[in-house]
This record gives sequence, structure tokens and C-alpha cells, in this order.
Amino acid sequence: MLLEWVAPPECPSERDVVTHVTAIAGELAASQPLHVVASVSRTRGLGWRLELRVGNQVDAPRVFESDDCKKLADTTALIVALDLQSRASERSETKERNEETQAGRPPPPAREVPKPPPEEREARVYVVPASGHSSRAVRERLHAGIGADVAVDAGTLPSLAWGVGAFGFLGYRALHAELSATLWPHVAASADIPMGGGANVVLRTVALRGCWTALPRLDACARLEAGRVHTTGFGIRKPATGEGWWLAPLLGITLRPVDWSGLRPRVTAELGVPALTTDVVIEGVGRVYTPWPVFVRLSLGVETSLF
Repeated sequence: MLLEWVAPPECPSERDVVTHVTAIAGELAASQPLHVVASVSRTRGLGWRLELRVGNQVDAPRVFESDDCKKLADTTALIVALDLQSRASERSETKERNEETQAGRPPPPAREVPKPPPEEREARVYVVPASGHSSRAVRERLHAGIGADVAVDAGTLPSLAWGVGAFGFLGYRALHAELSATLWPHVAASADIPMGGGANVVLRTVALRGCWTALPRLDACARLEAGRVHTTGFGIRKPATGEGWWLAPLLGITLRPVDWSGLRPRVTAELGVPALTTDVVIEGVGRVYTPWPVFVRLSLGVETSLF
């Protein structure tokens, strides 16, 4: 048997499928010359689609869909194993018929397998259930992954700022948790003084976020973010540094529009309210910056699954 198994990394491997076929059909049947081509890809609803050709590579493929890639691998193994067993049975009958012919006995009439009309030979789509529950395009098993994003923030820092971050997530079905870290490079907070002095503000944050897949490709999320603010004065007689804390809850949504070879771009929009802030104050000048009472954050990132 020659198997061409094309599937994303999160699906079972070609070796897994061959092992399953051998376990069902036996090593003798699995050793027969049979060309099998199976291709698994993502569907628009975050499910999986299998196109399977067994033996004849000219006819339209058989198509199966499921929200669990392992189920499609099991389906492939079962279909191929049954085909191999059928071929082995036909070869055995042919061998017996030849032996009877050589012995002078008339061979039994060959069984005729009715062929479907041409209109029924076209590709059909079968839905393979992943479990006893209806999945709304969400994972039915534990899954985890990593990713990175770039964010733009208005209201947390003295002016429109950008930050870069990395995250890891762990989820099951429609729920998943995410741990992230973000660095916001320095942003100047200018003081109203003749020399144009002020302070540079740097923010480093970590966050824990919980999400629920409310609609296919759309998550509703709540985040708790904590961090450390570092300030450095400039343009004043005695520049100094300062430290402070940052804490804020955020609510938002995340959209994953496409899935491209295991990579999922995502867009996130959030609103946050500072719970613990550090004002930028210069001695002799006064307060030069205070975060907004409600801030806005947009981010663009990409994620991939590890399992």
C-alpha cells in the first residue's frame, strides 16, 4: 500500500494512519499494491475536510467533513482497510477459480458488482461526527498554542503608543485562557515649562485573559493586566527616575478571519479602565500626565496550535 497523507501538523501523522490500517486489515492485506491519496484541510468554519482517493486516481474523490481531524484519520484507515480486505478476498477467489480450472472442474460464476450510474460517481460529502455533542466550530479536545501581536493604545500612556508582546494559550471546547507579556517602549510626557522638559514613560505588563467562543471565529474576552511603569526625566535641572505600578481590567473581542496552514491571524479590540495608576509628576512643575479614565487598545497578531 502506498499512502500519500497530506495534513496539517495538528492532525495524526501518515505513520499513525498506516499503523491503524495494518491493525485493521492485517500485515498481509496491507502489503498489497494500492495507491491511496488523502488530503486534509481546514474549512471556513474551523472544521476539517478530507478528500480521499483509493486506487483509481481519475474519479472524483470521496469527501468527508468533521470538526475533529483524528476522526477523519480513523475514517481513512477504516475505508482503506476494508478496500484492502476486499481485494485480498477477490485475489483468493481468483486463485481458487484458476486451480479448479486447471483441475478440470468448471469455475463458479464470477460475482458481478453493480456499478453506480455516472451521475452517482461524482464526489459526495459525508459529515463525520466528532463526538456526541454538536460542535459549533470549536475544538472538542484540550489544545494549546503560542503567538505574538503588535498593539496600539490610546489613553494608557502620554500619547498614542505601540507595544509588542508574546502569549501562550490553553483551551478546551469554547473556553481558553491566555497568558501574555507586552513591552511598551518609551513615550514622552511633556511638561508646560519654557525649556520643554518632561519625562519618558516605559510600561511593561503581564496579563491573564479568559475567552469564550461566542460565534465561529469570534471570541468574547476579559483580561486583567498588571505592570510596572518606569519614568525618566529630561530637559530639567535635576532629571530623576521613578517607578510605579499599573493595574487595569479590560473587556474586548477577538476575530480570527482565516486559517492559513495552521497559522491564524487575529484582530483584537478592547476597552480598559485603570484600577491602579502612576501619575507622572516632576518636582517643582507638578503633574504632567495622568492616564485616561477609559483607554482603548487595538492589536493585530498571529497564533498557532502546538497540540
